[in-house]
Amino acid sequence: MRTYNTSYIRDILEHLPIAGFEPLGVILNHDNIVIKNGQDYGVFEFTTFGTYTGHYFFKSRGRAAIEVGKQFLNELFNEHGACLVIGFTPCEHQAAKWMNRQLGFKPGPTVETTEGTCQLYTLTKEQHNG
Repeated sequence: MRTYNTSYIRDILEHLPIAGFEPLGVILNHDNIVIKNGQDYGVFEFTTFGTYTGHYFFKSRGRAAIEVGKQFLNELFNEHGACLVIGFTPCEHQAAKWMNRQLGFKPGPTVETTEGTCQLYTLTKEQHNG
């Protein structure tokens, strides 16, 4: 469920730092979408019309995290009008890359970011709902 509540900011902070990602500013910007399920969070930063850069922060593990991630994406695409989600995953984070694939994201090129070399992942609404 989408949330505007900032009281859980400490839960997200324990996953940081992510260079350039300031969670309080992201949450307070209502163009962005923050979805909460228990202690799991999906944070989707508005990029341009229908396009969001996604971050997820899971306390859940394994299949439970996959199911929550799919719920986040269902809500984002089907209730909030998203058409495309992009993500930049550091190349050395094998578990996050695995999770991206489980959620249906397609790998793209590697790119240099402030976090170092990252794999670009994309997921369209059509791919998700396919």
